[in-house]
Amino acid sequence: MVKPILIAPSKKLNQISTRIKSPGKSVDNLFRDLRDTLLLQKDPEGVGLAAPQIGVNQQVFVLKLDNSREVEIIVNPKIVNLSSRTNLDVLQKKDDFLEGCLSLPGVYSFIERPWEIEAEYLDQNFRKVRKKMEGEAAIAFQHELDHLEGILFTQRALEQGQDIITR
Repeated sequence: MVKPILIAPSKKLNQISTRIKSPGKSVDNLFRDLRDTLLLQKDPEGVGLAAPQIGVNQQVFVLKLDNSREVEIIVNPKIVNLSSRTNLDVLQKKDDFLEGCLSLPGVYSFIERPWEIEAEYLDQNFRKVRKKMEGEAAIAFQHELDHLEGILFTQRALEQGQDIITR
């Protein structure tokens, strides 16, 4: 079911999410709600959506990369390795990759993040996954993981002294 996306400064967006302990009907419903809500987004089209953005402070998010309709469910994620090389090292200029957020419509900023990561998480069937990602996938994973820790990308922008752009 499509859920409304919380908009900052909703307090739920700044809370730390709890781990999901086991599968069940309510967890399956949460997976479906996240998938349905993300796929509905058109302007802008989102690449990820974390449970706190629909008011549920549990450690799960969904990612939709490469302009596909396929959505990956990420449960209880953690980064186990990250590169010292960042998107700033790889990109020609900061404007080549501005982050945005469905909970902060019309707000964008460059956030310096590791370009490559290795992550561990559970998939929708609660099977353990260890995956290497780079580029947009790695950046999106880190952005959504921040949501689970109660951090919005604008907080990262302020910490890094980056410009915040509104459109």
